[in-house]
Amino acid sequence: MFKSANGGVEFFPEAPMSFRDIETGELHDYWVRHYNDYFGMPVPTGEPGSNPGDMSKDPKIHIYDIVGDITGLQP
Repeated sequence: MFKSANGGVEFFPEAPMSFRDIETGELHDYWVRHYNDYFGMPVPTGEPGSNPGDMSKDPKIHIYDIVGDITGLQP
């Protein structure tokens, strides 16, 4: 979405996506159901993509206001 809106140039860096449990290495059932139910496809594990956690740390993002408490926030 961001790449398309940015003339084909990546706006946020992409990295291989992981939908696996870090302890067991198994795909999380939630993601298996989500991708099957909403997209009719297997989980795209290992495919390039981005995630909100990484995007939130990108220097292009500027937080102007915080509403409510955010657990673990270190401003």
